[in-house]
Amino acid sequence: MSADPELPPLSLVAYYRRIEPSHEIAELKAQAARSLSLKARSILLQRDLAVCLHAVGRDAEALALVDWPMRALVYRGKTDAWYAASTAWSLAARIRRRRGEVDLVRDGLDRFIEHPSHDLLIQPMNWDTARLEIVDSYERRRFDEASTEDDPASMARAVGELVFHRESALPPFPHAHLRLGWLDSSIAGLFGRLRSRLER
Repeated sequence: MSADPELPPLSLVAYYRRIEPSHEIAELKAQAARSLSLKARSILLQRDLAVCLHAVGRDAEALALVDWPMRALVYRGKTDAWYAASTAWSLAARIRRRRGEVDLVRDGLDRFIEHPSHDLLIQPMNWDTARLEIVDSYERRRFDEASTEDDPASMARAVGELVFHRESALPPFPHAHLRLGWLDSSIAGLFGRLRSRLER
């Protein structure tokens, strides 16, 4: 790893320099590589790339990409960067939850979702099924618009935001008791459509 934790690890730098066979993913990779940092916009670009990798089944690469921002970022009052890193954690949480790696998911939950800034940003006490349905409808609409414009990066962004809300619905938060099978199905459908677009 680089001596400075705020600089990307050498292994990550090497990954971004590696030739990517998929044209669509290569474009997203180049965009993320241009501004590789722990700033909010850069972290979201890294997350969007990881969303695409997860969509096509390249989970090891997706986890490697989100690992640096979710571990290296230190909360210093900048909620935009902290939120972005939280969304990176949520993608890792989805992958690990589906693998049955519950302890690793819990570690991230402790770091991000139970941090005082999360209450300020998300106000989880206000979440209920109706509010999650509104978020699902909004992000699905954004996904559809991006799909119409043939914009995989924006499609990935919509999925990434929806994944964040799903993965933060874990104990001890008030909305953790909600039945979320419908949301899992919605997210799976969007991932399927994103995969189809990327493999076209």
